[in-house]
Amino acid sequence: MSLAALLIASFASASSRARSSGLFARRDSLMKGLIHWWKFNGNGFDSIGELNANPVGPVSYAAAPTGQGIVFDGVTTGLSIRPTPDMQFQGSYSISAWAYLRAYTTTSIWSTIIFDGDDRPGLDPYFIQVDPHGNLHFQTCGLNGSVSVGGLKPFPLNQFVLVTGTYDRAAGTETLYLDGKPAVQVWDAFDLTPVVPLDPNSHPGIGIGTNNDFPNSVYNMGWNGIISDLRIYNRALSSGEVRTLYRQGAGNLTPVRKNLPLAREEGVPEP
Repeated sequence: MSLAALLIASFASASSRARSSGLFARRDSLMKGLIHWWKFNGNGFDSIGELNANPVGPVSYAAAPTGQGIVFDGVTTGLSIRPTPDMQFQGSYSISAWAYLRAYTTTSIWSTIIFDGDDRPGLDPYFIQVDPHGNLHFQTCGLNGSVSVGGLKPFPLNQFVLVTGTYDRAAGTETLYLDGKPAVQVWDAFDLTPVVPLDPNSHPGIGIGTNNDFPNSVYNMGWNGIISDLRIYNRALSSGEVRTLYRQGAGNLTPVRKNLPLAREEGVPEP
């Protein structure tokens, strides 16, 4: 082999090692600040914290980009979690999940990925939801006001999408990512945390695939589809880290789609 060929091969090998090293470093960084992690591999266990979730209603589990996901029907199912102090954010935070929506709601005001709040109108610390027109929203509500980002285009139906919301208190930015790419960002969003406190007398709680204190709340804002790999961070993820989250599941999207059930109407049980 010629000297030139050896140099080229050596450079290619070094570049490959550098790329691999960088990828592993980003994956390791994704454990930093991770305070709760629901993988939904056949159960509602919290892999990092102590917020194990007991499903309400006849949930099931299906293939998802990073393993399995929990299947909701949009009406009778959900996960209800107690509002622990570490989920009532005092600074920067991030939420990320793979989400699959079958249809936009026709029976409620929202379809919910995650919701922290109570029954008082307009005083909910944070949520990621899709409205009946298909617009995705990520909102943070603090003592000094609230900011919602999103609503720019319809949320894709019948396919998995990585949804990530980050709030960087120091930078004053709230960002919504879709499939690892920033979809919309709001600047000058300072002092959104500490989030507004919950009212203990108004059914406070955190809902996954539904709203607060399901099914005891006066609201029912269910998710008609699948949620998987839900992560909660007590810091703002970087754009590179969000891309790494997407790459971890993106390679499995095609086989997952082949094994998913067809779209069905809200509230209709699984066959």
